[in-house]
Amino acid sequence: MVQADAPEDMKEPAWRQRAVSRSLSAARSRAEQRVQRFMDAAFELIDEKGTTEFTIQEVIERSKQSLRSFYQYFDGKDELLLALFEE
Repeated sequence: MVQADAPEDMKEPAWRQRAVSRSLSAARSRAEQRVQRFMDAAFELIDEKGTTEFTIQEVIERSKQSLRSFYQYFDGKDELLLALFEE
């Protein structure tokens, strides 16, 4: 029996926690792959051009993803460049 004052995550049955965890793991993996495709495309453009003078459109075309997807993961080119720098 679950105690009334137990933390919220302790109230969920173990099977539900496992199911959600599997779902979140899969979603996280897909998101990481999408982000990496944007990063790889940007790195390739920098290597080719020798500068960071590329457009977001070039990145999405090279990564074969959508503009909507780009903005799901990055606020804009500056955030992408910061991520590349950190990488």
